[in-house]
Order: sequence, then C-alpha cells, then structure tokens
Amino acid sequence: QGDLYASKIRSSGSETMVLLQTGEIISDVTSDAERTVPEDGDGTFADVSVSGSHYFAVTNTGAFYFSSNGKTWEKISDGNEEAGEINALTILGKMGIACGNGGRIIVCDTNSVVTPSVSSESDLLTSCSDGKRVLIGGSDGYVCTTVNGTLFRQLTSEEIPVSAEDAWVLSDYSEEEFVLIDRTGKVAIGTYNEKNGKYAFKRSEAVLPNGLQPTQLSVFAGGDIWVLTDNGFIYAFARS
Repeated sequence: QGDLYASKIRSSGSETMVLLQTGEIISDVTSDAERTVPEDGDGTFADVSVSGSHYFAVTNTGAFYFSSNGKTWEKISDGNEEAGEINALTILGKMGIACGNGGRIIVCDTNSVVTPSVSSESDLLTSCSDGKRVLIGGSDGYVCTTVNGTLFRQLTSEEIPVSAEDAWVLSDYSEEEFVLIDRTGKVAIGTYNEKNGKYAFKRSEAVLPNGLQPTQLSVFAGGDIWVLTDNGFIYAFARS
C-alpha cells in the first residue's frame, strides 16, 4: 500500500490496529491480510480503541463505529457532529468514551450516544484507562476522571499540581501508573488510591530540547517511558 504514516497504534491481545495520519484505520497490520476498516467508513477518524472483544472508532466530528470482532462494524451518532472536534477515544467496559475540543465528551454504549455534563471548556486532548476508570487530560492543565461514563470529576490541585500553561497531549497506563505528557515534554506520573478514591501525581519540569513536540507515548513494563517527537527522535524519561 506504499508508505503508511501511523498517527496512533492500538493493540489488545493479538489484534493491532493503526490509525494513519490520513484518518484511515488499518487492521491486521501484523499479518499479510491487512485491510482498511470500517469498510463503509464515511469520515476521517480521530482515534480507534481495542479492548478484548470490544472495538470502537470515532471520527473527528464525533460519529462512533463499533464492532465485536474488528471486521463487521456498525455506526451510531447523536447527530451533533458540528460540535468541537474529537481528539481521543478510550474504552471503559462496554463503552467508548471520546473527548475533544471545547470540553466535549461523548459516550457510546452501542445503543446510544450521550453527552455528559463537564464543567470545562478546555480542549480535551488525550485519555487512557486502567480498566476501571478513565483519565482525560487537556489544555489549561485540565484533568478529569470517570468510573461510569456519566459523572466526570475534575482532579484537585492536591491530586495533580498543574498550571494554566500545561497542555496534556499524551497519556498511558501501565503497572498501576498513569502517565501524562505535556506538549513541551513535561511528565506527570500518578497512581490511584482505591481506599480514598483519589489520585496522587508527581511531576517533572524537564522539557524536550529545541522546542520538540511529543507525538506518541509508550510506557513499558518496568516503568520505562519513551516519547516519540515530531522530528522522529525517541527520548527516554529518566525518573531519577
């Protein structure tokens, strides 16, 4: 298929899907039968997420596609595709939770799409999940969380110290740690306390050199944090 430039890579078990910079989704990229999905997709996709037998994709205007096998897809939308552009998508249980500009959050349970109330107009740029809750980050240092896709709570300054200049653009979860990356490369690493229902983040003020911007994040077993930048370089975050 010529040169394929990946924007995001999503894996679960043996399934790997790639979101191209063109907005197309490629499935089965590790086999000889790679293909574009959904076959009837009529929009530019913003993100794709895979968790077990649950597959979700969302266009940049907010239309959801879902599947139980990654091959046959159905489309569902709330019809409000003129709202803020969608930036990220994460699966929580059987729901797909998408976030975007202007504080927009939309939730799909395969039967309907709802727009929960969120007390922010910040651009929501990234999201991740530990399987029990979703963490969403964005501009103005805004970070919120949900356990049910209905109620969204903004993290307090005690949970994560932030400033209005922060813009969380990448996130990931691995081995009980949530990792947030700011547009300048600042790192915030946090855990969730099941007893008090609170997060505890520590942050580093180190930034990427020469104005480089982070584009992809990988957190490995053992705690290694790698960031791919817009010039194609990979930087490893030193915890010490």
